Amino acid sequence: MAFQRVVSTQPDYEQYRFGRSRQIFRGPEPDLSSRYVACIGGAETFGKFSPVTYPQLLDEELDVPCANWGTPGAGPGFFLKDPVLLEACSRAEVCVVSIMSAHSMSNRLFNVFIRRNERLRSVSEMMEALYPEVDFGHFRFVGNMLNHLHDVRPERFNVVAIEMRNAWIARMRELLTDIEAPKVLLWFAQHHPEAADGYTPAEARRVLPGFVTRQMITEVAPLADVFVEYVAPPESAGGGAEDRFRSIRGEAVSRRFPSATMHREVATLLSTPIEALLIPVQSTDEEEMGRDGFWRRIFRR
Repeated sequence: MAFQRVVSTQPDYEQYRFGRSRQIFRGPEPDLSSRYVACIGGAETFGKFSPVTYPQLLDEELDVPCANWGTPGAGPGFFLKDPVLLEACSRAEVCVVSIMSAHSMSNRLFNVFIRRNERLRSVSEMMEALYPEVDFGHFRFVGNMLNHLHDVRPERFNVVAIEMRNAWIARMRELLTDIEAPKVLLWFAQHHPEAADGYTPAEARRVLPGFVTRQMITEVAPLADVFVEYVAPPESAGGGAEDRFRSIRGEAVSRRFPSATMHREVATLLSTPIEALLIPVQSTDEEEMGRDGFWRRIFRR
């Protein structure tokens, strides 16, 4: 992965390959021969630039192997396109689904690459008709394209935003439905979902997950068993001594990505609902189990 070459000192990611595409994931490689917890998402789950990750910390706290299948830049389509990975998520005792960015996925206006979701593959005739003055051949990354489209014709950009949001809701609903294990939907960010409504594309690109609003979360949350919302306080987002990485040019690494402190705090927040889902349910009474309304048990920091 390219980001491993931009820092002079970095964590040991203990990488291994897994899934149909043999995608590289962060280790240690989990033992899937018995019960385990699966964690999927983008760079925040992978733990980009962080020496520790919440799946690793949950592994230690729960004494159950926790697979970290987070992938920087991934959208919901990344996991839907890998049947081996999707089946492994379904076989887990619990699957933590971290909310991913809305622009890192294909829709009716543009397509992204299957494995590298932040890279632009093509645009549709609909997009070309919406922005006839734009030469889309200049763009390699979706984020750069979105910034330019907003600058050129901000009044038209609302059409793009609506398409991204509708596609995200559809794909997230599909992902949560296809994963047959009990699911924890996780908001892991430095901002509240309500803040996304006022972001420009440039601002949305600098935060994770980008372009996702509270309304979008409300549309998909009922398909999970539990919704956990973590918003980092400023002192946690800033990180500590273990987060002090510098680029090969000597520049400080961006704090766009969660700090080690944030990973520790979100692991603590996740441990309670995951432990509850790991406990076998003895009753067969649906009302007593409370499965229909269990997602409404919202855990927030």
